[in-house]
Amino acid sequence: PSHTFRVPLLLDMFPDAKFLYIHRHPYDVFRSSMHLRRALFEENTLGLLDETPWESEILEDFELAIQSYEQHRHLIPEGNLHEIRFEDLESDPLTQLEVAYQNLSLPGFDEFKKVLIPEIKRLEGYKKNSFHSLEPRLKRELYRRVHPMFERHGYDPQGADVEVEAQRLAMPA
Repeated sequence: PSHTFRVPLLLDMFPDAKFLYIHRHPYDVFRSSMHLRRALFEENTLGLLDETPWESEILEDFELAIQSYEQHRHLIPEGNLHEIRFEDLESDPLTQLEVAYQNLSLPGFDEFKKVLIPEIKRLEGYKKNSFHSLEPRLKRELYRRVHPMFERHGYDPQGADVEVEAQRLAMPA
């Protein structure tokens, strides 16, 4: 995820780089980010947790990452960017990765497939972390900050008062 901010730098360093952008529902990204930060801090702060700034820090970082990617993705040469919806990758990894290899003109999928199939089978019983539903105020704030992501990728805002918010965003200042 940190390379989402670095498209221009990566293109300067590697002009022919191939980019695989995996996007996920913003609510899931936020909940997962909160979980990761909590786990890291629990292990590294001797239990002295102050979650107060986390929400705003994660919201700001996510907003900046999306803005940066949307601002710079057009710089990636045609044929060097493939975007995958995380939910599609999760439900059919073999097909999604094969399509990515094809769209990016990458060789070697048949060899990769030999390693990938056993790994997919190994992960079949994997249980993802489960999180509580987000509070309505967080849904509204996430939608306000990254509404282009919801719209471009077709993610449902699920009760984020988007009609009111969309009207407010469309109103001239």
